[in-house]
Amino acid sequence: MSGRPGSNRRHSAWKADALPTELLPHGAKYIIFFYFGGVKYTIQEVLAKDTIPIRHQMLRQGLPVSSCHFEKDNDPQSHHWAAFMGYQMVGILSSMENECDEFLGQHAYQFRGMAVLEAFQRQGIASRLLVEAEEQLQKKHQPDLFWLNARVHAQKLYQILGYSPVGKEFNIPTAGPHIRFYKSNS
Repeated sequence: MSGRPGSNRRHSAWKADALPTELLPHGAKYIIFFYFGGVKYTIQEVLAKDTIPIRHQMLRQGLPVSSCHFEKDNDPQSHHWAAFMGYQMVGILSSMENECDEFLGQHAYQFRGMAVLEAFQRQGIASRLLVEAEEQLQKKHQPDLFWLNARVHAQKLYQILGYSPVGKEFNIPTAGPHIRFYKSNS
């Protein structure tokens, strides 16, 4: 493996740069490394309470911190992920087992609360969080589909990742205009 630009440095993270498991927070069972522009990011599963600071800053600014606690956050079937640059948490994503109104009767997981700190946006972090979450949920729970309510300005991200819009645009009073997206696993 060379250090040339464009060389695949990902594999070195698992050997030379891997963190000892005792340093992983909250008994995390895995850690994922990825590089963007030569900067190493990690994705780890975290507790719901760990997502609150970024949820509040990026999704509920000006509202009480209590508005950042989602129904089912602490349900045993819910999962939360964070992207880190070093020890700094820079992005978050949560998922909950939750039936989708447009696909009643299907085993579904809803993604909620995706946010990336402004200084780290447009670096592939949101995409990487979503892809990693999909893979982990597929292994653990084998859902029929994934779905989410996306802010209108973020819809291109979800379309690029294979999600399709369903229904009409709607407004969430605390967050603005949204469109529902889904991705079938069958």
